[in-house]
Amino acid sequence: MKIERFQAILDAYGANPDQWPAEERNAAQHLAETSSTAQAMMTDAAALDQFLDAARGAIPQAEPSPELLADILAAATPAARHRWTALLWPFGLVWKPASALAMAGLLGLFLGAITPLPGATGSSVVYDDLDALLLGSTLEQEAQ
Repeated sequence: MKIERFQAILDAYGANPDQWPAEERNAAQHLAETSSTAQAMMTDAAALDQFLDAARGAIPQAEPSPELLADILAAATPAARHRWTALLWPFGLVWKPASALAMAGLLGLFLGAITPLPGATGSSVVYDDLDALLLGSTLEQEAQ
């Protein structure tokens, strides 16, 4: 084990070998027994552990109020109306893709209505087709 990794283990888990990762514990203990640098690092880590343990008792531990716990639990559980939509659409809010799809459909209808038919000339054909689509009349009905 390299000394840098040993320092990282001490920084993350402290000087107690029982808290070190099991797969690296033997190598770290061997390094701590054979290296004076590692022993000095262990001494510093042990002093820091003692300081943190002493400070832990100085911080008062307040119990949260029942109202606060109820608010947290209410915010954490999704409402019943959102559960079924999450099953149908697990990607977030449903209205965003639905509105995008509706707008794309409306744009397609509009562009299809104002685009002239192949082989048609002049703008009157376009407006007649638009009138037929929007008002329900056809060229045959107007001709009669």
